Amino acid sequence: MMWTLEMEDSLALLRLARLPRNLVTYADMEQLEGLLGEAEAAGARVVVFTGGIDGFFIGHADLDDLIALRSGSPTSGDPLAWGRTLRILDRGPMVSIAAINGQAWGGGSELALTCNLRWMSEDATLAFPEVALGLIPGVGAHRVIGLLQEHLAFELLVAGRPLGAEEAASLHLVNRVVPADEMLADALDFGRLIVSRPQKAVAAIRELVVGHRDNTVRDVQRRQIELFMELLSAEEAGRLLGRARQGYETGLSSAEALHMAGDG
Repeated sequence: MMWTLEMEDSLALLRLARLPRNLVTYADMEQLEGLLGEAEAAGARVVVFTGGIDGFFIGHADLDDLIALRSGSPTSGDPLAWGRTLRILDRGPMVSIAAINGQAWGGGSELALTCNLRWMSEDATLAFPEVALGLIPGVGAHRVIGLLQEHLAFELLVAGRPLGAEEAASLHLVNRVVPADEMLADALDFGRLIVSRPQKAVAAIRELVVGHRDNTVRDVQRRQIELFMELLSAEEAGRLLGRARQGYETGLSSAEALHMAGDG
């Protein structure tokens, strides 16, 4: 199992550990969906996510799944698990907190920005590098569009460059930036604070805060998925994904592999 679940009364902690880069697969998202159900059944009211490998929250989505999806080959799991799981994080019975402890690119940024609250270590980064692969974010572009002014969302998505913690904070993408050795403990402490509040009041606050964006979000999500699948099926995306995977196979870093694909 790549995800591990730890329970502390009504607080759940979920860690992803997939060597070497914490790339997340469709199978991992199916597992996460199941573990969220287990946490809820165990009485969790707050769930905190973090990475279990030094330097990585979630590196990004596994490229092998995207290559398989565009070719019609079997993927590691159900691609629709992404959407179902993110809906749970956004609207489900548990308040979700992302404790971003390293690289959170692509799918990692999508998961982090979907969580209701976001803590970020000083050395962590957010990025949406999909454009270098001829793609857009598959499930989380609407979160960036909703959180940022239009021109800032456009810049972030079209540039694909990593944002450091201070820049992410200046754009109001995260709640707090905390030293790396204190970040997870600080996020867990805030989770405990939420648990201590009256449950019905917390649920009502969340409904008001999240619910105001319903109609716009549904429309953007629908078009986002349509555009993502159109781009993924294009010849250019197949070429770029293949180049990026080759880069990884030769030992390149995420930044080198993903951006080399777009430069070639």
